[in-house]
Amino acid sequence: MTRREAIRTGRFILLGWAASALAFTLAAAAYPWLLALAFGATIVAGVWVMLLRCERCGYPIYQKTVSIAGAEFTFWVGRPSRRCAKCGHGEGPTGVEESVPAAVRRIRVVLVFLIVVNIVGGIGLAQRVDPRFVWVAIIVPGVCLILLALSLLGVGPRSGSRTDRRASS
Repeated sequence: MTRREAIRTGRFILLGWAASALAFTLAAAAYPWLLALAFGATIVAGVWVMLLRCERCGYPIYQKTVSIAGAEFTFWVGRPSRRCAKCGHGEGPTGVEESVPAAVRRIRVVLVFLIVVNIVGGIGLAQRVDPRFVWVAIIVPGVCLILLALSLLGVGPRSGSRTDRRASS
């Protein structure tokens, strides 16, 4: 199976999973045992997607590796890139680094950090210090999530620095 076919198969699996899980969950209002089928569909779709691999090196197409402070972390994504994360086999751009400026990547990392820290620790800390500050622990991650979504959509800082733009004009 080529990479393009694997990505297409993965999309159909995920769409089928979403539709079946939604249908089973909604039907669970009448028949609660259908919720077990939704859980089963999630397991089957997850295992099936994990089995889709690069045709050249055998690396899972939905798995990515990132290096943070010298430590490597692997994680599963919902949307695979057109190129293999391990061997680079595939079509399209060679990597995220070429299409996304370093400043935008740093902003995204900071926004994700702020979202996680404020959701995990912010509400509990605000409740211990002063319950009137709980809204801050809810609003800050919300604003960061909106900024992250705008960044992923391409709205935000441009790819060149100010000095690059001044030099070209």
